[in-house]
Order: sequence, then structure tokens, then C-alpha cells
Amino acid sequence: MYLAFKLPKPLAEVPLDLDALNLKAVLKERTGKDFASWESISAAVFDIATGVTTTTIPTPSVSPASSSPSSAPALPIDDDGEDFSQPDAGPNIPRARLASTRLSNAQPHWTPCNERPCSTPASHPAIHLLNFDILKERAASTGWIGLRDEGIATAEKEAGVDPEASWRPSRVLEDFFGPQAKFRGFQLEKYLGPETRPIVDSTSRVIAIFAGHEDDPNFHQNVHNPAAAAMADALEKCSVSEEKAFHRHGNFTTLTTGQSHGGGQLQPGTLANGVINAAVLACLIGNAAFIRLTAVFANWAPFVYEYYVIHMRQFYGRNPHLKRPFLNSIWSACTFNLGPQTCALGHRDFTNLSFGMCAITALGDFDYRKGGHLILWDCRLILEFPPGCTILIPSAILYHSNIPVAAGKWRYSFTQYTAGGIFRWVRHGFTPADEYFSLLSKEEQVREKAAEMQCWENGVGLYSYDYELK
Repeated sequence: MYLAFKLPKPLAEVPLDLDALNLKAVLKERTGKDFASWESISAAVFDIATGVTTTTIPTPSVSPASSSPSSAPALPIDDDGEDFSQPDAGPNIPRARLASTRLSNAQPHWTPCNERPCSTPASHPAIHLLNFDILKERAASTGWIGLRDEGIATAEKEAGVDPEASWRPSRVLEDFFGPQAKFRGFQLEKYLGPETRPIVDSTSRVIAIFAGHEDDPNFHQNVHNPAAAAMADALEKCSVSEEKAFHRHGNFTTLTTGQSHGGGQLQPGTLANGVINAAVLACLIGNAAFIRLTAVFANWAPFVYEYYVIHMRQFYGRNPHLKRPFLNSIWSACTFNLGPQTCALGHRDFTNLSFGMCAITALGDFDYRKGGHLILWDCRLILEFPPGCTILIPSAILYHSNIPVAAGKWRYSFTQYTAGGIFRWVRHGFTPADEYFSLLSKEEQVREKAAEMQCWENGVGLYSYDYELK
């Protein structure tokens, strides 16, 4: 069943108040039926900074009857009449160039340049989770974010692990397989090669993607090794207290940059870093190896990706002073986990968009057959996760952790994500939730709260089925 899925004044050619099924149909018409290659996806303004050239093609007209009015307040228009739903292309783009690329009655058609990252069209057979349905997982009552985790997975509870224990060990492979196994029913998926491998649930929805890496014999020499060296250098140069190196995700140093919203913030803002760490982050962000991930998201979750495009265009158009970590990335924040032996304890990144995708990239020098695996506890799935590879998961919903690497080995990771609170902020007309609801009548408040409760279900409705992508 698909319920009403309202969008906050999206692109002109996409009607409001569509249910998820019809939204997918409209977006499919906009972007083309072939999602096997990057070129079929509307990357919108996020590629302007990478040298993409544009032409215009006519946009199919939408009958007024196909749109229904939204109960949400209209998005702001400034004094000179600029509609903030038409995006600013982000920082450091000349205004003259911006004016030529704005959407009006034409739809941009993007021509990729040589620098544009493309995912390989080839893929390995899907990983099928026969006993897992993503829709049966729970999100927060608003639907925009996940539930705060209890610090323990269901499988751990079943094995008698004390949820009140103040210290939890990292889990090793022997905890899942062999005569001394503590946790039963897990499947181990071995690394088959660098090509993409979708992960589908019992209903054939693509709920996660093993993105691998570029199928290039020089990938490790030209891309991975410089990135890993940059992480090691950042660990030496950053300024992080010992206390901050111990956190709920584990015992390793982290640096985070970008925009966030939640935890009591009245409005979205840029994550603060001191002078030293800001300089270290600037060096990391300037490394080309960290900006090659958006294509995989667009290819394998095209409707969720388009949902990000619609909201992020409005968010950065309304807040041009905010800077995305990477100009050609769809995500608003990223974290560099500097290790030196990064091993995440079990957790959910519950403040991320509930049905959104988080990209996790592993780096370092370790034997992926012995450690560094990604454990998806709710799916009872363990994935070999070699250095240089990327995996995309709905990290707000799926409880996940790592297998530690061997002593003397090094593992770093890099994650990209967007807070669910940012999407809600856009939905609410760029106002705090309390202020937004105070502007609504009682009937509108009831309808809006009911719609938010369905946000998770409708977000899952945007996931693609594996047969749609063939």
C-alpha cells in the first residue's frame, strides 16, 4: 500500500502530493527508463562544478489537474522575486553561469566530461535476503530519522548478551561461524570482484549496494593508495583529544565536516572544527579519490537519489552561504574515520534520513578475508569489505558494525550522509518544527503529523526493485 507522499515544492515538472508509486512513474519519465548508466540520471546542479556542459531540451508539460495543492506553507521568495526552489548551484559558481543553467521551462540535459565519475555498468549476481523485509523495520515517529539504538542488536539479545553492559567487545568471525559461534543464522558473502553487487530483501527491493570500486588495474596505485596515505597523514596532523577518540562508534579518531540538523539545533548549520582540523579537512576534501561515489547511488537507487536532488537543491538554494563538502556530491556531510584501526561497534546512525543511503568506503592495508568485514545485524549478513571498496546502506535503520583487522594492520573509512532533519527542515518551509506547526490549523496539524508518520513507509516505496534496473 502506498500512501500520500508530499514533496516540498519540487521541480516544476513534478506534481505535488504524489504517492510513492506515482512519484516513481513521474521521475522515471523525467530521467529515462534506462538506469544502467549514469547518463540516464538527472544529476541536476551537482555536476556544474566538475565541468559538465549543458543544453536544454523541452520539458513535458504537466496537466494542472495532475497536481493537488499542498497544505505546507509555500517556500519563501525573496524581495526581487527569486524563487528559492530554483537552486543555487552551490558555492564558487559565477552568477553569469548560474543564470544560464537555472531551470525554467526547460530541463537540463547533461553531457559528461572526462572528469565525471562513472560507475561500471557490470554487476555481480544480487545478494538475496530471503528472510528480511526492510519495510518491517522501524523508524522514529516522525519518519524522517531512525530510532535511537539500544547499543545492542537483536541477535545479541537472543544470544543472552547483557544490554546494560558498560563495555562491549568487537565481534570476530569466530563469533558467527564454527563450533564456538555465539550468533546463529548469519550468511557470509565473499568478495567477488570490483563490480557492483546489489543487496535485495525478500520483496526484491534493492536496499543496499556493494559498489566495489573502479575496474581499473591501476586503481589501487592511482586512487586507493594516495587516499589511504592522506588519511594516515591526517591522523598525524589533526588535533583530537583522547576523550573524543572514545565514542559510541568505537575507539578511533574521527573528523567530520558539512551540514547537520538535529540534536536540539534550531536550524541547520555547518559542523564546527578548529583551525588545525579545518586545515586537515581541507587537504582531505581536495583529494580526488573521495569524490567518486555519487554515480553508484544514482544508478542503483534512482528514485531515492532524485528525492535527494529535489531537497538538496532547495536547501542549498535557500542557504547559499552553506558549503557542501564536495561540489559534485549529493550528500551534505562526511566523516573521515582515521583509525588507525577503525572498527565500528554496533550502532545505527539514527539521525540520518531514515530511508536514505549512507556511503561507506574502506581504506588501508589489511587482509579483507580476516577482518574489516561489514556486519548488517538485522539482515544477518556479513560482507567481506576490501580496501578501496564502497558499500551503500540505509545506516539510520540497519544496525551495523565491523570485524576488527589483525594486529599491525591499518584500516580507515570514509562515510557520506545527510541528516534527516535537513529534509524535514526543507519540508517545513525552512522553519523549526514548532514554528511550522504553529502556522497550521488544527486540521492541517493532524494531517501533517499523519503524513510524517507515513514518511518511512513512503520512503521505502521509492526503493527500486532489482528487475526495474535490468
